[in-house]
Amino acid sequence: MNSNTGVVALGTVKSADRTLDIMEFCAQHREPITHAQIAAALNIPKSSASALLSNLVDRDYLSYHASVRGYALGAAVIALTNGYLRELDLARLGQEASQALAAELAESAALAVLAGERVQVLARHNWVQPLMYSVHIGDTAPLHASASGKAILAFASPARVGTTLVGYRFERVTAATIRGRKALDRSLDQAREAGVAIASEELVLGIVTAAAPVYDMQGEVIAALSVSIPTPRVRLGRLDAVTASVRKHADQLSRRLGAMPRAARARGVN
Repeated sequence: MNSNTGVVALGTVKSADRTLDIMEFCAQHREPITHAQIAAALNIPKSSASALLSNLVDRDYLSYHASVRGYALGAAVIALTNGYLRELDLARLGQEASQALAAELAESAALAVLAGERVQVLARHNWVQPLMYSVHIGDTAPLHASASGKAILAFASPARVGTTLVGYRFERVTAATIRGRKALDRSLDQAREAGVAIASEELVLGIVTAAAPVYDMQGEVIAALSVSIPTPRVRLGRLDAVTASVRKHADQLSRRLGAMPRAARARGVN
């Protein structure tokens, strides 16, 4: 049984998997994709691909563009998307994600969004224990000193980063705070490589925070999900597990917001 849905797993249905693979593949491309490209990329026999594509076109989930003999997403997908978007609420979904992350790691977690030259907490769940770090909705922090700020900058477009950092002042918060653009760029490179940004006592002494980017359906970074841990509980082996957990929950939140899976984003949209 899937613990998230309560549905008993009976194995995959090949035709259903292939149908979803085709729709996801088409969604990754701006231009219509040919029958041959779809079959080759997804390793689907051409006869099977023909039947699936015909069904999807008949139901308006795909549209056929005769001029290029290609397929693209259809109007029915837009209708489904609009129905889903009506239920979206970043604060509510962020609260649920923060609570799930906090429960998994037994540490305080939060969702933060960009607010000018700072990040601001939109949702949070504090894990109560004798030694803990409390986060409050509305709290703000400098981009360069916070894991959430660095996570947003690391995965935002270069143009957006350039605009955000014009005239930026590298305020010193603690002795460990990054003090200049070169040091920030090195930290952002590390975050991109790891998929998660770390702030080790850069914002609050005695606290290590890990944050991962959260994407919207356009593939833009709109927030960062983070967990904050007192340094006595940060062990090398545990930090690896913490960063993996943060990435997992940030990816799950991104998917709920309509973003492509991490692997699809890594391949890029053609």
